[in-house]
Amino acid sequence: MSSSPGIDISINRLFPGEKLGSGDKRWKDFNGGFSRERHTIESLVSEIMQGHSFCCALGGCRLDHCGGRWCCQGRQYDPGHCGRPYDYRISTHFSSAQTLELDFDKGDETSSIDFLLADPFIARNPTFLYSTLSSTPRAPKTRVVFVLDNPYTDPEAYHDARRALINKYPESDQSIKDVARFLYGSSPATGEVSVVV
Repeated sequence: MSSSPGIDISINRLFPGEKLGSGDKRWKDFNGGFSRERHTIESLVSEIMQGHSFCCALGGCRLDHCGGRWCCQGRQYDPGHCGRPYDYRISTHFSSAQTLELDFDKGDETSSIDFLLADPFIARNPTFLYSTLSSTPRAPKTRVVFVLDNPYTDPEAYHDARRALINKYPESDQSIKDVARFLYGSSPATGEVSVVV
């Protein structure tokens, strides 16, 4: 892999290689555990292969903010305030995004890294593909991450770009439209990765 320019992104190192189930009491800690960092493609891939989750670069609240580390703590039900820590994973804390992702989770050949690498659009764009936490040799599941030349700073434009990409691949998971959507990393023990730069 060659060196690449920096990418602003938020990384979560809590519970590596683990998927949190519905109703898990650790969700609040998890959503508050993202840290905005600058990465190269290589260092981002390394984080993902260690089982770390990632999402857009999080920052200050786009709603009214009372200052300090918390956005109006206790006012999460006031529509003008989010009531969350400064870097909590929530769409109003979107700062920028320089990746777009696709999630192929059918668990058949069409969700394998090799099959997806044969797709011309995926093969000719700066991308990396990795096996998801629930991927197995018999039921492959793959995430495709496109690294953009420039970041989106407008959440609405980013949402439109996410929607356009998943519409291009209707066989992919159609639920990853939220601008602050996080993605789990790969399995540290069995994960696979392929990089196209």
